Amino acid sequence: MKKLILLAAAVTFAFAANAKVWRINYDENANADFKTITAACSSAKVANTDTLYCEPGNHAGSESDNVISRKGMKVFGPGWGFEANYGGTSTIAEARFSARVRVTANNVYVSGIVGDGELEINTKRNVTLDRCKISAVSAFDIDTLNSVTIKNCYLGKIYFQGRNYSFDKHKELKNIYITNNIFESRERFNYDHAIEMSYYIIQQNVSNVNILRNTIVFANSDYRPILVYNSLIQDNIIINPREPEIVTDFATDRGNIIRKNVFSMSDGVANTDIIANFPDNYYVSATEANTFTCTQSTYRTEQYFQLKDGSPAKNAAYDGGDCGAFGGSTPYIICGRPQGIPYITDVEVPAQPKDNKLTVTFKVANQNE
Repeated sequence: MKKLILLAAAVTFAFAANAKVWRINYDENANADFKTITAACSSAKVANTDTLYCEPGNHAGSESDNVISRKGMKVFGPGWGFEANYGGTSTIAEARFSARVRVTANNVYVSGIVGDGELEINTKRNVTLDRCKISAVSAFDIDTLNSVTIKNCYLGKIYFQGRNYSFDKHKELKNIYITNNIFESRERFNYDHAIEMSYYIIQQNVSNVNILRNTIVFANSDYRPILVYNSLIQDNIIINPREPEIVTDFATDRGNIIRKNVFSMSDGVANTDIIANFPDNYYVSATEANTFTCTQSTYRTEQYFQLKDGSPAKNAAYDGGDCGAFGGSTPYIICGRPQGIPYITDVEVPAQPKDNKLTVTFKVANQNE
């Protein structure tokens, strides 16, 4: 009962304005409209601007089953943690994709899904990724990648590259917006940075990349966090717990605006170029212990990255608010819960009616409680 009510609340909010919604469920017994995203996109019954709702469960097909190929398509999942004991032993209702998800059409919106592999962008413009939990987001072999928004996501890695790693192809990145995300880089994916958007794209072809605004980058010892050009890097928390020389790729010749960030830097390896040329930042010894709420060592959730009292990121942002994913105008929402409505943490249903009435009690919390 509890899961059904929660699911209904999410669906009602997300799809009230959409004309037609199609159910996607890999389980044959679910009697859904389609088993896979690819099957739905290939069907003549589905219109370009329809919505696909990926129901909770393991969408266990191959990457050929997960191709979003319809222009204007909206793809939703339920998020990944409605229960109050998230991180415990309960089963969390989530739409989990074990294989890569590919976007091959323009004007696509994806929200609330969980991916063990990558989400790969194979189209030129207007892709939004919102409230998803994805191991990596990538783009390859794109002549011009224009208008990509990634917000409120829990990610391991982003890498956007030019065609065939060739300098002479002159590929372009334009209007890339990355805000209020949490990057926890646990795996290398064979790349050197948690966020990498410029290696094989010349600087002159990167424009208006409003990257890393109110974002947390928590990179492991295998990564340096960021390699970008012509970008605004503002109101972030950037911490590498084992390798403090993390800002070496913010060199002045890359055309970046870098301000009001909280860095993890030790005096012995401080980057003098950054300190001299970008003084409007906070060069503090930001650590897990003095910045974030929790002290978990083996299992991190988004709650871990909320700011503790006395954190150096408190009231440190450009507008006087907090740095990091939980600050700014669109604060990060824990567990991909539906935006703008409270969520149900518990339902109490009596075994027998009283006076011919069955009184059902709901316990409700605000989004980040």
